[in-house]
Amino acid sequence: MSDKRITTVNRCLESLSKNNIDSCFTRFEELVASSGLFGLDDRYQAIRDDYERMVNYWKQDIVDPCLDQICSRITRRFADLLSEYTSRMLNNEDACYLLSLKNTSERKGDSWDWNDIRQKLESYVVDSAFANLNINDGDKERYEQIVDDHYEYSKRLFYHLVTSGLITKSEADEIIGVLSSPTIDSSDQQIIVSALTMSGSRAFDINKFRIMAEACRKATDMRVRQRALVGFALTMGHGMARLFPEQQDILNEVMSDESISNQLLELQMQLVLCVKAIDDAEVINKEIIPGIVSNSRYRFKDGRLMEDEEDGIDDIIGNNNEEHRAEEVERLVDKMKEIQKSGSDVLFSNFSHMKRFPFFDEMFNWFLPFNSSIKFVRNMSCPYEDLDIFNKMFFYNGYCDIDKYSFAISLDYIYKKLPKEFLEMVKSAHDPGMDLPEETPTLYRRSYLQTLFRFFNMFKWKNGFFNPFEINRDIGHDDIFFTPVYVFFNNPLLITTKWYTEGMPRIVLFLSRNVSSMLRLHSDHISFAMVDNYEGNMAFAKYLINVRHRMITASKCLKRALMFNPDSKVAKKMIANCLMDDYPKEACSYFFELLEANPDDDSIRYKAAYSAFLADEYEKSKSLLHKLHYDYPDDDKVNLLWGTVLLIYDDYGKAFAALDSIGSYEGLDYDFHFAYIVACWISRKRVSEVSSCLKQKKIDPKVFLDNYTQYGLIKFLAQKLKENGISQIQLMLMYDWLKEGGE
Repeated sequence: MSDKRITTVNRCLESLSKNNIDSCFTRFEELVASSGLFGLDDRYQAIRDDYERMVNYWKQDIVDPCLDQICSRITRRFADLLSEYTSRMLNNEDACYLLSLKNTSERKGDSWDWNDIRQKLESYVVDSAFANLNINDGDKERYEQIVDDHYEYSKRLFYHLVTSGLITKSEADEIIGVLSSPTIDSSDQQIIVSALTMSGSRAFDINKFRIMAEACRKATDMRVRQRALVGFALTMGHGMARLFPEQQDILNEVMSDESISNQLLELQMQLVLCVKAIDDAEVINKEIIPGIVSNSRYRFKDGRLMEDEEDGIDDIIGNNNEEHRAEEVERLVDKMKEIQKSGSDVLFSNFSHMKRFPFFDEMFNWFLPFNSSIKFVRNMSCPYEDLDIFNKMFFYNGYCDIDKYSFAISLDYIYKKLPKEFLEMVKSAHDPGMDLPEETPTLYRRSYLQTLFRFFNMFKWKNGFFNPFEINRDIGHDDIFFTPVYVFFNNPLLITTKWYTEGMPRIVLFLSRNVSSMLRLHSDHISFAMVDNYEGNMAFAKYLINVRHRMITASKCLKRALMFNPDSKVAKKMIANCLMDDYPKEACSYFFELLEANPDDDSIRYKAAYSAFLADEYEKSKSLLHKLHYDYPDDDKVNLLWGTVLLIYDDYGKAFAALDSIGSYEGLDYDFHFAYIVACWISRKRVSEVSSCLKQKKIDPKVFLDNYTQYGLIKFLAQKLKENGISQIQLMLMYDWLKEGGE
């Protein structure tokens, strides 16, 4: 969500962090005048009175030795009030959706004392276990009733926690005990973690942050620990350590565990891959799937998938492309596997169409670990337990829980419509060939992140929360660190740690290699605290090149990297490439330096020739290109440059031969379009033949208009035309002819 009220709250926190309490009062009262206090009138007035009392004593020259501590307590109380205010304000979003859930959860008369909650959760484990043992003795209905009652209780608990404001330290201690207890069901622990994550990400709560920190270290179940680690990152706040100094101590304790600090680094990369899901889905749906279908022998006919038994025209004339089609299908399948192997969410788009059932209108269900015992699954008309190919899907750890529910409900919906022949075939398919992946922290964390990403992209009433995958509010107190929540590693809390120093180059390099449309959109809001060493400067330069397209700034980082590693061939090549367009002479000097050190590297030789060409040092370029053309006579890049340089030296025949070997000029710089025009016209003379050649090579007619600008190489080549009797009038006539189709 985006709201000026949230911006005001954060500006209030900014004032508090600078001990400017009076400014905070002024800002907050402007907000209260338009929005009200949501029942916090007494708490606010008490803070106001204590502050004024402190100021009045000070004005009377009464020196209080505890003045700093009193001021700090008032600041802390005000910060807590702002968090509580934010939670209550957000409960009213989406026509008071969350407020209605809160009220509903309170009507049942449940006790939300954590001793009572713990007893209730432990009782469920015992009762359900005994009832399950007696299912064969006719106790199935009792077991199902226990499961259903607990589902409703868990839902109320979830809504109570999601809509709650701040919790106390004693409550936090009790919750940590619940989350680390082996006598409580893992699903309940996961639900509690998710609820506190959603609540803690709305408004900073030091105790919820502490719960996440403790749970990711002490929870006995791997799934709980991984949800808590995600919660740890998303409830961190931004710049809050100035108001809550103990936050740094909590962080340091977590980061002292090397395995968790490594997982946190991996989590950052997984969050980046989450926002890439939309781009990956586009590649899959627009390139991979259509390609597989078009190269397959299967076609949809009369609403059914059938093998195409008709011979195509290629088969009839003896030009069998079956092998080629098979290779193309294999290539596309491998590409999809590669995308999935990288950690990308390849199922996001396909499963998004299965979130339209009433089950997904209930917010709680989005965070519910998959459970085949709940009524939504156990009452399925489809006997999926007897269908190995489907049953295995529900226990396949590669799918997130919400997608498993999608699949189950969709399967139930279409089961009765499936042909009997198909069902018999499925029943006989006992081994679907789906290997169950190993249960690892990486896998569980990825599945949970996919659930979160789906929730924030598809759930109807989510405006009471801040989407961590979007820039949707002023979350920072320092503009330099104004960054989307999913790029949490640049949080001020982390940048002074050894973890940041060691991890920043890896993460920034990862960002530069996994550029998505969303990341590019957010790039102006992502700044980094530089790690000033070779690796840090190299990684940041790569990010500037790939994401921000800031070549000159990147070249400065690369030159800084050379100070740490003067012999770096990679850094020098990157600098030269960055400078090629704007400072070709400097780029040329770098490439020639590299060529001297690597005389057999033809890729550097070509770059040196190209940079010399751009720097108008044609003699240098020609000498390098002569060898390249001899060694690579059929290389398009070499021929393009070689032919253009030959024009400069009036060798029109050889120039045309080289330039004419290029299949098409579509997408190439206009300078090369014009070079081909010159070589072709001077060599072929006849305008009809010239027109035919230009049309065949897809020369853009607009290039003729550039002759009017008379700049650089085009100006030089235009003079060559004039020297050969081809005037500007003729150029315009050719432009008109090509524009009309060149017939």
